Amino acid sequence: MPTSPRISRGKACVGGIVQRNFKGASGTKTMLARDVATGRQIPSCQPLGSGAISCKLDANGLADAAVVAFRAIKRHVDLLVINKFSRKEASGQGLRGIC
Repeated sequence: MPTSPRISRGKACVGGIVQRNFKGASGTKTMLARDVATGRQIPSCQPLGSGAISCKLDANGLADAAVVAFRAIKRHVDLLVINKFSRKEASGQGLRGIC
């Protein structure tokens, strides 16, 4: 597979989004989506409470993450990173439609 000369020189233009999972201050699991180009963190988890069993993914956060990935595609980055949000992807939503 050919690589970009910029990647070979270590000067690649990278863009996209990755998910970061961690425990919040109260001990509850939460997620952030991080823009790999800027480091900006996008809240992507709804605070549903400790007894919640439904999907905690925040649709607004997912939309913000999609914008970040779409802009990276438009910039023609050398390396595009896109984290998948499994339940939304399986139902035909999520980030599937941006590529």
